Amino acid sequence: LSETYEREGLCGKIMLEKKLLGMKMTQEETIQEYSQRFENVVSELRAVGENEMKKTEKIVQFLMSVHERYSTVVAILENMKEEDLTFEFVKARLQSEDEKATKDSSVRNSTAFQVSSSVVCFKCGKIGHFQRKCFLNSRGVWDSLCGVAL
Repeated sequence: LSETYEREGLCGKIMLEKKLLGMKMTQEETIQEYSQRFENVVSELRAVGENEMKKTEKIVQFLMSVHERYSTVVAILENMKEEDLTFEFVKARLQSEDEKATKDSSVRNSTAFQVSSSVVCFKCGKIGHFQRKCFLNSRGVWDSLCGVAL
């Protein structure tokens, strides 16, 4: 374990500090994944002899590095009393926002599909499109471009 995490001297500490300060959450990452990656670097710093990060420093660094889609939650957390904030509370709040956004997007996608599949054309009577998008021409014959995207 010490071979994995322990880097000798000041150079190792500086490298890990730079890594921590340069961390940014990617768009594909969940809060759970990013917080795990963040805490791994903090643990590596402790392993090389760095003093425990202050609670506020850890929270500030974490909030500064999360994806901008959490900016509303971050603003709310920044305005809370310092004594009410813990790293676990911050993580939990961001995670609940993550879950809510995932749920909302899946509901939105399924609703959009249901609407388009239940629409009935007033021209041909078929399901799935509006009259203005109908491929039935004025003579009652299906247009030769039926189904071809223009």
